[in-house]
This record gives sequence, C-alpha cells and structure tokens, in this order.
Amino acid sequence: MRKLILVAVLTLFALAGSVSAQELEQQQKQSEVPLPAAFEPRITFGIGVGVPFGGIGGNVEAMLNRYFSVSLGMGIAAGNLGWAGGIKAYPIGSDQKVSPRLSAYYGTVAVLDFGDHEEVDEGAAYGVGLSWRNHPKTRVEFDLLYIDYDPPAGFVMEDGSDINLMLGYRWEY
Repeated sequence: MRKLILVAVLTLFALAGSVSAQELEQQQKQSEVPLPAAFEPRITFGIGVGVPFGGIGGNVEAMLNRYFSVSLGMGIAAGNLGWAGGIKAYPIGSDQKVSPRLSAYYGTVAVLDFGDHEEVDEGAAYGVGLSWRNHPKTRVEFDLLYIDYDPPAGFVMEDGSDINLMLGYRWEY
C-alpha cells in the first residue's frame, strides 16, 4: 500500500512539473519579438532631427545585410536645404531588439550665422548610437555624433560643441 501511495505522489509531482515546464516554454515564446528567420534586404524610412536627416527631415536607409546599411537624408536646416549620405555598421546585427551601431555621414553638419545671412556648412560626422525595436516594423533611434567642422577662416563657433544628438523614428518595409 505504501508503494502505491508513493508511486501516486511521484506521478502527481512529475505531471505538475511537466505542466510547469510546458507553461514556462510557452510564456517564453510569447514574450519574444517575432523576427524573420533569414535576413532579407529591405528599405526603411525615417523622420527625425540631426545630421542623418539633413537637419529636420526624412531619411531612407537600405539595409544591405544584418550588419551594414547605407542612407540618404534630406531636410530643412535653418531655412536652408540640408542633406546627408552615410553608412551604418551594426556589430551584433540590426535585427535585435536593441542594436548598437557605428555611423559615418557626409553632408550638412552646421548652419553658419554671418549676421546678415546664414549658410550651411558641409562636412563629416561620426557617431555611436542605438536602434531600439519597439515593434516588429518600427524603431526609435538615438545617436551621438562627432561633427568634423570646417568653417571659413575667421569664423568663430559660438556654442563650441562638436557633439550633436540625433533622434529619429523609423518604419521598415
């Protein structure tokens, strides 16, 4: 009789343990962000503020693979047309929930105020940033960019800062 009770108790514990393991596995699957199994090159569109967007504007990014992309942006920089072209490298891949990245751009990096008129200054910008996938088809982006200014001789920079912040929101298609 003791053996029968012992077998019944062990069977109940085994069944309870297997149900818990199945429930845990199912919960883990539900909490993951669904991502494609194989990477497919794609185009993304973004809006934002900063060098990659030509000031305040839009940007198109062509994802070449999980690790590299090229981009082109156009916008308004203090009433002037701004633009930028560049490349991005994603060391752990662009398809992660949070993807760190390195970037390099050339284009409109500053607006120079001469008192009686303003001009845009073109140059290079290099940065580090994050892309946070808040939904399977959208991302929020943050970058800190070092601006390589080349202002005209005699021009004095008022703010003195070579670091700029970029903020953007991107849709994948």
